[in-house]
Amino acid sequence: MANSHIVTQGECMQTIARRHGFADAMAIWNHPSNQELRNRRKSPNVLAPGDVVHIPDLKKKVAECATGKNHKFRLRFATRDVHVVFKDADGEPIANSPYVLRVGDDERQGQTGADGAVREKGFHPGETRAEIELTDLGIKRTLLIGHLDPHHDESGWRQRLANLGYDSNEEGLAEFARDQELPEGTDAEKIRDALYEQSKS
Repeated sequence: MANSHIVTQGECMQTIARRHGFADAMAIWNHPSNQELRNRRKSPNVLAPGDVVHIPDLKKKVAECATGKNHKFRLRFATRDVHVVFKDADGEPIANSPYVLRVGDDERQGQTGADGAVREKGFHPGETRAEIELTDLGIKRTLLIGHLDPHHDESGWRQRLANLGYDSNEEGLAEFARDQELPEGTDAEKIRDALYEQSKS
């Protein structure tokens, strides 16, 4: 094992892979030494500051080619994705709404899906900030890519409550549970699980 990496805010497995020279982030995530991390975090896209990721030794790839000729080699590096869902004040999806998404120098246009979602892939893993505008509605938002903490951590469920328009405290969590019609006395862990499912829809 070459070394380990301590996660900082905004990092995910893709950014860590790029930093350590890996084209495939899953080669790190699926390494046996990261079993305990996989058990706790479930997703390589949602890590928490302070998590320790073990970095395996980088395997060198050797390609044979003839001399005296030009050869092209294509390297594929891990990238980041943006997934955000827009809903109105009644919780209904804002569907088929034109948007402009800017991540660094990359600008993309499209329409939200029937579920109100924007899903764009392939951004540079070093990008941690995006600007999105629903052009017909004049809605502009700044997105912090990779800054969402695991939902069982206090910071994670508070972030998700705020993203859904609730107060980011125990009262907000209780209000969310009532809105979801969860039985009174539902275990806090189950409420956080429901919050996780709602926030990723």
